[in-house]
Formats: sequence, C-alpha cells, structure tokens
Amino acid sequence: MDPKSDIVGYVQKTTVGKDDTLPDIARRFDVGYEEILTANPGVDPWLRASGARLWCPRSSYCPLLLTKAWS
Repeated sequence: MDPKSDIVGYVQKTTVGKDDTLPDIARRFDVGYEEILTANPGVDPWLRASGARLWCPRSSYCPLLLTKAWS
C-alpha cells in the first residue's frame, strides 16, 4: 500500500466458473453488484461464460485524512 495514496486494496482478475453469473462472483468476493458491473463494462451479468477472465475490484477510496488517523 502506498502511504501517499487515497486508494487502499487492489484489483484482481478471476476466472468465471461453469455456472457463474456476475452476481455470484460479486458475492464470492464480497463486492457490490454495481462495483463488479462497472469493473467489467459490456459483460452480460447473466451470461455463463465459463473460462472468461473478469476484473474483481478489491479496492476502496479512503481519504488521506482518515488513513493518517489510523496510522
């Protein structure tokens, strides 16, 4: 984590399983439906595309003021 950044966390890719939908993947990674949809524009949320690679956002905005308070 960069101590001068307002962004904490990371972004990772995941592989779609045989019966996965976008909401399934969002639940698995504990991210919101809108977050995963925004990270994967143009992807049909209900399409079961086994083997496809999708972005899974695992980062959040946290103002520097708050991160300094926690240090």
